Amino acid sequence: MKSRNSIILLVVVSLLGAGILAHPLEQALWGRVRENQPALQLSEVEGAAGHGIVIGLLSGARALLADLVWIRCYSAWVDNDVDRCFTLINLAVGIDPRPLFFWINGGRMLAYDLPVWRVEQAGGAREIPDSVVERINRDQARRALDFYRKGLLYHPENPWLLVDMANIHQRKLNDMDEAARHYRMAAEVPNAPYFAGRVYGELLRRIGRTREAYEWLTRLYPTLPDDDPSALKAIVLKRIEELERELGGEEEDGLKKRSGVGGQRSDDGGRRGRRSGSLARRVEEEVR
Repeated sequence: MKSRNSIILLVVVSLLGAGILAHPLEQALWGRVRENQPALQLSEVEGAAGHGIVIGLLSGARALLADLVWIRCYSAWVDNDVDRCFTLINLAVGIDPRPLFFWINGGRMLAYDLPVWRVEQAGGAREIPDSVVERINRDQARRALDFYRKGLLYHPENPWLLVDMANIHQRKLNDMDEAARHYRMAAEVPNAPYFAGRVYGELLRRIGRTREAYEWLTRLYPTLPDDDPSALKAIVLKRIEELERELGGEEEDGLKKRSGVGGQRSDDGGRRGRRSGSLARRVEEEVR
């Protein structure tokens, strides 16, 4: 085992020291790994993410090998190669699931790039029925969502995976309820971007849940900092006022009464909205 790992590390270090990641050397390393570890055969790794196919087998070399696999994935992406791209995305995260970069970019390839290539392979959007295009897009969206759910197993408190899942539900599946649910989950994890809470409120409004949108934004508003332009606090206040008018003025001094305009910030410096105590349970349910 140590001897095999030493060979892998020696080849990789030599390759990096030479300042090149040329195709012949990368192929040689890959062939050596495949020869000694059949579980890494490309034909057998579809859906490998989350199964720990090489944990303990490659030791410290797995991060470097995963990077090389990702380079091959990029080559497949440039060639619009659906099968190789899908396989190598899953292989990269199967070898090393720690880099968030693999999950974010791999999921976006699955959701937005691969369906375009599949439509082209089928004859092009102008030549095939709209129903076929729709089926391909929905199939790839579901594959991407499955991929992100696996990513949540390794990055359970990362808001960007949840944001991407919300966007897929909204843009590819036209499921606004699921989009809203995922944006709320994203808004409630630590270090969430400010926009997650705003978008959640806006989606509630679009799907007719005006009262919920109003109550959410009035809770969110006092947690936003005054000195960070990215919080768009004035925009949130404007949206709250619009919602009050839509609700017919039912709330007397609604914003002041419910959210304390100009009042205190949250204990963590105003960066977070209200967090749900059941968030961990909800994330666990999402990845099942």
